[in-house]
Order: sequence, then structure tokens, then C-alpha cells
Amino acid sequence: MLDRLPISIAILRTAALLVPGCRRVEWFAEWEAELWQVARAYGVAWASTEPHGHAEITAFCLGAFQDALALRLDSIRYLWSGRLRAGSPWRLVMTLSAFVIAAFVLCLGAPALRQVAWKNLPRPTDSLVLLSAENNLGADAPTIPFADYRRWAADSSPFLQGLAFYRPATASVRIEGLPGKRHIGYASPSMMDILRLSLKPNPIGGHERAKGPLALLSQRIWRQDFHADAHVIGQNFLVNDQLVTIAGIASGDDWPVPGQMDIVVIESDAELAKKFSASTGFVLAPAIRPALHVEDPDRPSVLIRAASGTEMRLECLSLAQRRENPRSLFLFALFLACLALPALTPLPLGDYPDCPHSTTAYVYLKRWSFLALKCALILPTAFMTPLALSCRLTTAGTAAAAYLQISLSFLALLFAFRWALEDQRKRCPTCLRLLSHPALVGHSSHSFLAWSGTELLCAGGHGFLHIPEHPTSWFSTQRWLPLNASWSELFSRA
Repeated sequence: MLDRLPISIAILRTAALLVPGCRRVEWFAEWEAELWQVARAYGVAWASTEPHGHAEITAFCLGAFQDALALRLDSIRYLWSGRLRAGSPWRLVMTLSAFVIAAFVLCLGAPALRQVAWKNLPRPTDSLVLLSAENNLGADAPTIPFADYRRWAADSSPFLQGLAFYRPATASVRIEGLPGKRHIGYASPSMMDILRLSLKPNPIGGHERAKGPLALLSQRIWRQDFHADAHVIGQNFLVNDQLVTIAGIASGDDWPVPGQMDIVVIESDAELAKKFSASTGFVLAPAIRPALHVEDPDRPSVLIRAASGTEMRLECLSLAQRRENPRSLFLFALFLACLALPALTPLPLGDYPDCPHSTTAYVYLKRWSFLALKCALILPTAFMTPLALSCRLTTAGTAAAAYLQISLSFLALLFAFRWALEDQRKRCPTCLRLLSHPALVGHSSHSFLAWSGTELLCAGGHGFLHIPEHPTSWFSTQRWLPLNASWSELFSRA
């Protein structure tokens, strides 16, 4: 059945399916011409449908599969070598993807980042309310006098029950047995009840093992100085020549309350009065929502009587609202970068006239999709890298970390978007390859009748890019000059 010429031609057509589409017609024409020569050499009429009885003709046709497969493999090798070539759009995409992976790895190396990056996740302490003096909502500086706290704590009002007072120390102190200095904070006994759900392992109470005041350790100090030993609960050590007992460890890398503290010492109200009678601190309330005034939903407040007898307005903010969401900060930086970008670089990409011999809609869509892909790969890099750096250079969750993240994200987005636009202007709109071989054309004195500037060439033969040296009224922006497809034979394969 295989010794007929129509069957031999069908074999060639089947083998042609392995040939790359751009060379298939030419390849089949060459093999068909060779088959005609072989059939003539064996005396077989070209139009004959009778068996020719020559196995050599059939073997010749089957050899077309090897040739077609070799062309296919060569095409695949050339395709990948072309994608890795300097200036290739695929190489740029792979480079930007590598930056995204590197930024992700950098984030994994920041210990406090997992907690900071997902600030919107619920926590046991989210319902706690921070009381601040009027016009100090969300401030990191203490604003409530200790005398006012003592008065409110003795009040019988339901929404004032369970208040907790604490104050971070203004200076770091040395602790016996630990290298360096540590930030110490002091809190009222009710702080243990408020933060009990956010402590691990199970905190101890004030039983017979406690010698002196109880102390709470931060997660960082527990890992760094005590090597994450769960048996540290109940141990005693000296803080400022005062013996304290470790009662619990914070569950996260940062405290849910304002202020940078490594160790929080729980003191009685009488002891706190001796230390901070003339000082201010922070006050936490378990829940006071029924008593809130909601004249301004964004600034809830409550009227309360101060120790002096006058009424004062306290602003209230839950700890969940007080935490800055890194994604919101990044979106704000992105908004600022988009506003500042037109002042740093022109937004138009140039003049690209319609090319009648090409698929204009396809070229247009491909060009804009490539620009969108570059911006999409820039966004995660500009989000994760500043976030990781802000967590490493400052204390996670503080105002300094938020300001640093916004500043770094803004600069990264602004200059990255500027680079993306400039890179897009220097690429061929057809193959998206970087244009090369710059050449100076014309003279500055001939700008009235001709143009002068830089001419860039597409190595695939798709056209030239003319960039004017001095923009004029008739040549104000770069201009693309497309070439007919027949010119591609003079250039390297695209």
C-alpha cells in the first residue's frame, strides 16, 4: 500500500506537520520537488497511481520525518536562545520575576514580618480600647496622668471597670544575667487579666512561686536571651535591683499596646503611684463602646471627669484600628507615585502609525500587555522589599516603620514606573525587542526642513525609531517608521 505516489505525498504532508508553521510551505515544496526527481530517476510517471515497486522511494519519503523533527528541535533551541538574548522581552520578564522571588525570600528572613504583614487578622486583644487625651488619637506618647487613672479606677461606672495603666520606661536598663540593656515597662495588675489571652505559654498567677512583682517577656527577648525555653515561666531575676518573677511571654514579636518594651513589670497601684505620681501613661479599657459619643464616627470619644473635678473628653481607639495595615500604606504610596510620575517623565510612548501590512490590533494589544506585565511585576517587589527593610531597620508596627515603608515604597514605585516607560519607548512595537545600533542623523541646523536626532534599529527588520534631538512643532516626539515584511530577509531572524 505504501508503493504508490499519492501515498508518498501523503507521507510528506504528515511529516510537514512537525515543521514550524513559518517554514512549512517552503519545506513541503522542496521535498515534493525532490520526490519528483526520485520518481523520475526510477522511471515512475508522476501522475501514476499504480504501484511503482521501488522501496527506495518509500524510504526516501519516510526520511522526511527525521528532517522535519530536526527542524522542530532546531526551532525550539533557537526560540529559547532568542528568549535569553540581551534585549529580549522574555529575558526582562524573567529578570523581574527573579526580583519578585528575591523580595519574597527577603520577607521570609524578617522574623516580625509575618505578624506585621497580616495586620487585619483578628487577635484576642483587638477589642481593647486605648484612651488618649483629646487631639492625641493614636499617639505613641503617653497622655493620661496617673492621678486621673486612680480616680477612674475607683469609679463605679460599668465602662470604667478593668482599666489598666502602663508606662514604658524612658531609658533602657541592665538586667542581671543578660547582656546589654533592655526596655522596661511598668503596668498595673489589671494588665495581666487584659493580656492573658495574648500570652504563651500559660501565664502563672500570683501564687507562692512568685518572689516579688510578676514580669512579662516579649517574644524577641524570650527567643534571644532564653532560647525559647518554656520552663522560663516562674524563674526569678533582678531588674533594677528588684527581684521579679517571669509570668508569661507575649505571643507576637511586638506588644499589642503602644511603646517599645522588652519586659513589662506588673506593679501594684501603690508602687506605681510612688514611681509615676507626677507622670503620664497609657490607659487601656476592656470595652466602653456603649458609653461612646459618636458625633464623629472616625473619632469616637467619651466624656469623663478628671481628678481636678473638670470634665475632659477622651478619644478612644481600639487596638485593631490603631494598627497600621501595610497594604493600605502601600496603596497610599502607589497613589502618590502615580501623581508624581508625570512630573518626572513624559507619559506618551511616542507616535506609532498604523502599519497596513501587519495585524495592527494584535501589535497594539501585545505592546500594552507587555507594559502592564512589567508594572504587575514591579508592584510586589516594591511592596515586599520596603516592608522587609522597614521591619529590619525599625521596630515592627511603629510609626517610624510606617513612615519608612511609605517613603521606600514611594521612591521604588516612582523610579520603577519611570524606568518601565523609558524601557517601553526603546522597544520595537512588533517583537518587543530592545532597539539597537543607534546612529546620529541630520544636523541641528536643518530642523526646519528635515529632522535631526538619533535613529534606532530593530534587529528583526520591523522598522526604525526616530528620536528628535530638538523637538519641533511638527516632530515633537519620537516616531516609529515601520518597514515592509520583505525587509526582514536582510536582518537576522526575529
